Amino acid sequence: MDMVKMVDVEIDKKLDLLKAYPNLYSMADYHMKKRGSRLIVKIAGDICDALGTDAGAMAQAVAWIELFHNFTLIHDDIIDRDGIRRGQEAVWKKWGTNQAILAGDAVLALTILGQDCFMGCILERELRAYILTVMEGEYWDILFEERADVKIEECMEMISMKSAETIAFLLRTIGILAGLDITEVQKLACLGDRIGLSLQIKNDVGNILEAFRGRDSGDIRQKKKTLPVLYALKNTKRDTAADAWKEYTEETGGDIRKAAEWIVGNRGIAYALEKADAYREEAIGMVGGIAETVISAGSKTILTDKIRHDFYLCGQ
Repeated sequence: MDMVKMVDVEIDKKLDLLKAYPNLYSMADYHMKKRGSRLIVKIAGDICDALGTDAGAMAQAVAWIELFHNFTLIHDDIIDRDGIRRGQEAVWKKWGTNQAILAGDAVLALTILGQDCFMGCILERELRAYILTVMEGEYWDILFEERADVKIEECMEMISMKSAETIAFLLRTIGILAGLDITEVQKLACLGDRIGLSLQIKNDVGNILEAFRGRDSGDIRQKKKTLPVLYALKNTKRDTAADAWKEYTEETGGDIRKAAEWIVGNRGIAYALEKADAYREEAIGMVGGIAETVISAGSKTILTDKIRHDFYLCGQ
């Protein structure tokens, strides 16, 4: 049985615990049944294959990370007012905001009930740090909506905390459970960070490009300071960040399509894609730096091919 199937079994076991609470179950099951690209689970499977580690021994921990990630997505859709998730109505759009908060809380409760796999070892400390790092990153993302002077460096730190940390924690967890020494575990975590940064930047680019398909761009609507937007603002060569933001808002007038065109015209998309590719190449280089006693030369070749191609089939 491959990693995706094994993790699905673990998630279904957890969802079954909600069946005694039909309202919570219906919302959580609705969200979880449309599981998207399964990016986290696929990356986990590929890393286990590269390490030669039994995926079954990792399935419970990977399922926990997948559940926690989905808790954050349910709440993130509420915060960003994104009405569509994975091609269907977001939970808050279908049931209402207050109900969706409870749905997210219910999924979070399932992670609390399933965190035994992290207890009694170094992972217990890592788990606490991961949860709080993601939430701190979410806070900064919200705060940046109201600031005109966000720096690119601040944006990258926020992405690292809110998004890339999930992939870093995933790979760190696999390394620890596989019994690797701390040096190799840290190499895996850094690899996860670079993969996560590249994926999130591409996701942000995709959100803006939705405007050219006549669809809503939640990031533009919510005034998100994503990397494409920040570089486009910087590229105006205005004296201050406030002046650049004023130009952006006055020239686009709240029109999402015009805003997307403005970002493209000021090289925001081109720059962001260059950065995403640079992080991808860093990730590929990091694979080479992992000891061959941990990942063989042949497995490194397979893994780098996956990073170059498969990991970019984004979608959450």
